[in-house]
Amino acid sequence: MTVTKPLTTVLMVVWLVIVGILTVEFTVMIALLLVVMMAIGINWLSIVRIEKAEPLLKKTSPSS
Repeated sequence: MTVTKPLTTVLMVVWLVIVGILTVEFTVMIALLLVVMMAIGINWLSIVRIEKAEPLLKKTSPSS
């Protein structure tokens, strides 16, 4: 999926950079929200991408 839709991967990297910058600016976030914010952003982007690809996967899979 990364090769077919690189925009999703770029958005994930941008999200990680934003969270990293916020972590440097607000050091309290390191202990509280760093991992959670990274996971939420990456999971949301992944879910959106998989939902868009799901109809294509159903078309190509052999029917039982």
